[in-house]
Amino acid sequence: GELERAFLRRVRGRDPQTRTLLLLAAAEGAGRLAIVRRAAERLGLDPDLLESAALADLVRVEQTTLNFAHPLMRSVVYHGAEGPARRAAHQALAAALGDEEPERRAWHRARAADGPDEAVAADLERWAAQTLRRSGHAAAAATLEQAAELSPADQDRGEKRSGDRSRPGHGGQVCLATVAETGPERGCAPARLCARPPLS
Repeated sequence: GELERAFLRRVRGRDPQTRTLLLLAAAEGAGRLAIVRRAAERLGLDPDLLESAALADLVRVEQTTLNFAHPLMRSVVYHGAEGPARRAAHQALAAALGDEEPERRAWHRARAADGPDEAVAADLERWAAQTLRRSGHAAAAATLEQAAELSPADQDRGEKRSGDRSRPGHGGQVCLATVAETGPERGCAPARLCARPPLS
């Protein structure tokens, strides 16, 4: 719509560093300022810009929380970035999380993957097992599906998908885009995130 196009023009009018900072905030999804700042530092950016008056029309910082000024802005920032830039943002966010939140880190690593990656797939499988123990059947099924997509071998993919379908409570239509916004413990696996970002 016209509003999205107006927001996109506003974002694209900013310098590359600012656009990358905004992309980090959009990809992080939960509005946690500390994580975005750490990721920015890993990319050699000045995280203080996030709290500057120059970005007041785009993002708002309240203590430890960072939110976009308009709900559509985050989607525009994420969709408006090229694939390599999005993957770099997710990689930086995964590194910024370290071992603090292995579930969310695994999903950022999955979003950063540019093709099959068995190490990331293994992380997702571990998350699925933990989620299943918490009776999160839909989330576990979606996580296994994403793990299958990232597994290099066709046989591995089939085994993971078979494990996916064997879980009770697995339905065909699973919400797959919530976790990057609300956290894996409260959402389900965002397997559609590259096609539609967390706000879909």
